[in-house]
Amino acid sequence: APSGAIWWASSTGIGRYNGSRLKSYSLDQNTPYAHMGGRFIHLATDSSHIYAFDNRGSIYAYNAMRDKFDFYASISSLMGYEVSLNDIYIEGGKFFLALHNGVYSFANDSLKQIVKDIYVNRIIPTKDGLLFSAREGVFNQKGKQILSYNTESGYYDELSGKLWLGGYENGLHIVTFKQDGSIATDHFIGLSSGSTQGNPIRSICPYDDDTMLFGIDGEGVWQMSRDGQGECSLLFDANESEHSVLHGNGVYSIAVES
Repeated sequence: APSGAIWWASSTGIGRYNGSRLKSYSLDQNTPYAHMGGRFIHLATDSSHIYAFDNRGSIYAYNAMRDKFDFYASISSLMGYEVSLNDIYIEGGKFFLALHNGVYSFANDSLKQIVKDIYVNRIIPTKDGLLFSAREGVFNQKGKQILSYNTESGYYDELSGKLWLGGYENGLHIVTFKQDGSIATDHFIGLSSGSTQGNPIRSICPYDDDTMLFGIDGEGVWQMSRDGQGECSLLFDANESEHSVLHGNGVYSIAVES
């Protein structure tokens, strides 16, 4: 069961909330100042690790003994040019990387391109393989487009077989599949605050068996029943307003500690 600790990433660093206390973490202090502008930080997890990474291609691993994030790898350095690293997914020690020019696998300092020529925002594991949410739509692991609208984030819920998707202008969607893998239903879910429907839903993940969490840029962390029923509600805000709970210009990524 989840420990109850919620991690999130903003443009300025990493935060952790254990139900009673907020703590902030900074990443590599040697990052050049010129790279700080336009820098976005995200989170990824596997069964035993929490990783932070930025859109410049730098990956960091959380060190629980030292209670800090250690540098892990630079994808830009490995590829020899500047990249936009938008998501990572780890399976069996292999990293899958969502980049501006497709999807790559990364293991033992070796990179291999899997899908080409799409700007991939998120990698979504499902029971039938990986899905890639992109500017051009949603694609499967063979590179076939299954949805045509821009998606910024996504989560496949094995408990219900539902695919949760979030985008820039398209808001929140719940998608279900037929047995042959084609789309059965695609429902738009309105949020209780009208202004948030047009804001980027940058991260989606479950909190527990009953609740889904959404990181919405310019708003904060929202919650909704995992069965897709009822309304979304604000859990805590994260913007630059005077009464904000979490200052930091919105939420870019969230994760729940297991």
